[in-house]
Amino acid sequence: MGTRVDNVSERSHYNPARFFIHDLSLPLMESPMNPPVLSPVPSEHVPHLIPAWMVPLLALPIRRIWDKPSQTVLPLIQAGAKILEVGPGSGFFTIPMAQAAGPTGAIACVELQEPVRRRLEAKLQKRGLHWVKVRPCSDRDLQVDDLVGAMDLAVAIDVLHEIPDPPRAILAMARCLRPGGRLLVLEPKGHCKESVFQAEVGWAEQCGLLRQPALANLPSGRHGALFLREG
Repeated sequence: MGTRVDNVSERSHYNPARFFIHDLSLPLMESPMNPPVLSPVPSEHVPHLIPAWMVPLLALPIRRIWDKPSQTVLPLIQAGAKILEVGPGSGFFTIPMAQAAGPTGAIACVELQEPVRRRLEAKLQKRGLHWVKVRPCSDRDLQVDDLVGAMDLAVAIDVLHEIPDPPRAILAMARCLRPGGRLLVLEPKGHCKESVFQAEVGWAEQCGLLRQPALANLPSGRHGALFLREG
């Protein structure tokens, strides 16, 4: 994620109705006129964006030795799942999630940096994963209002500690969940302090999400939490 991107022509081709069937009559966890009260961002939170040129390094095959999607996110995905991914980077998690959801599913990836989006779109096209759509966002707005109440799963992996307004991002993701939908937050311990991660957990709970039992098989170098939208 980095400088704001707000290119109308880039966004106009995306028609969410083609990929997501959602009921806007679903009750939201809060009204836009009465949003939840979220705790302030702790002083330990220092946003730092990974430069676009470094992002491909995060998808090197050697990463699978210690960071296995099959142990963290894939057990949460069934065929046909509708998924929101924030900050997909080079698609280290995106591609296995897309393969698990299959062509009857749909994945919306929101990514701030335009070069990162281009590379990911090319990678997805090469693999024929046409049910994954990569969308722009700004550094303070995920621009996902069209997905409210639509998603089975929202994932934020190694990204919330990078953005300037993580409580707003968590609220946006929470609002996109259908009743029974889940939010997965994973953070690297080396870049995200325990106090910052606990703040992220608190924001999710303040958004009306219920934290689930501890994640099994979580790598030792990770913070992780799973949340449920009841209903």
